[in-house]
Amino acid sequence: MRIDANTSLCVDVDKEIKRQTKLLNEGKEVEPVTLNLEETGQAIVASSKGDDLDYRFTSEPNLPLLQLEVAWIKEAESKLNNSLEFEYYVRHYRMQPSDTIELVVRLF
Repeated sequence: MRIDANTSLCVDVDKEIKRQTKLLNEGKEVEPVTLNLEETGQAIVASSKGDDLDYRFTSEPNLPLLQLEVAWIKEAESKLNNSLEFEYYVRHYRMQPSDTIELVVRLF
């Protein structure tokens, strides 16, 4: 699913989980597709990946290989707890992301 920069990632992921759950509950198969999210909030199939298993393993020719330094990975892992706290406050307390960022930064 291509996610619009103006929408919340969590909301879009939740919608996709619900969409796939509904398909499975109806006895349908979840096909690997690319979805576009319309302004109405409805997901429209933009393209199908079909049965081509190699599709998942094909590298993007316009992007260089990603090389991650061990130090960067460790730093990211140490910050992960803050990210989880951020998501918790947004979801559980329905706080605005901007307020949540300020709170998490002050607490941690």
